[in-house]
Amino acid sequence: MFNLFIYIGITPVIAFAAKAGINHLMSVIFAFVLGYSSMFTSGSKLLLNIYPVTAGLSVIGFRGYNPAVGNMFNPSLSVVSLILTAFLTFCIVVSTTQTEKTQRKTKSKPRRGW
Repeated sequence: MFNLFIYIGITPVIAFAAKAGINHLMSVIFAFVLGYSSMFTSGSKLLLNIYPVTAGLSVIGFRGYNPAVGNMFNPSLSVVSLILTAFLTFCIVVSTTQTEKTQRKTKSKPRRGW
């Protein structure tokens, strides 16, 4: 179940990279920075519940047995954050224009001589 929440948190990156047509390596770096920054946002009570990657942790109660962390979770705010993230992804996907299939260009035979 947690994998679904992580997927919802990362889907805006996937949709944006597909829409922009950027290099796949750049989208991987962007996704890495997004996941790496979750370590720093988990220290704040508000950011822990709003940031999409850590909001999934809040919903499932990850490390809820620890009183220092368990008191920071607000699952209802986290669910709202995940729903807004899914809506943002939906808006990005809908706003992409579908290109028409370009006609295949046939290679012309090279001419011999002048």
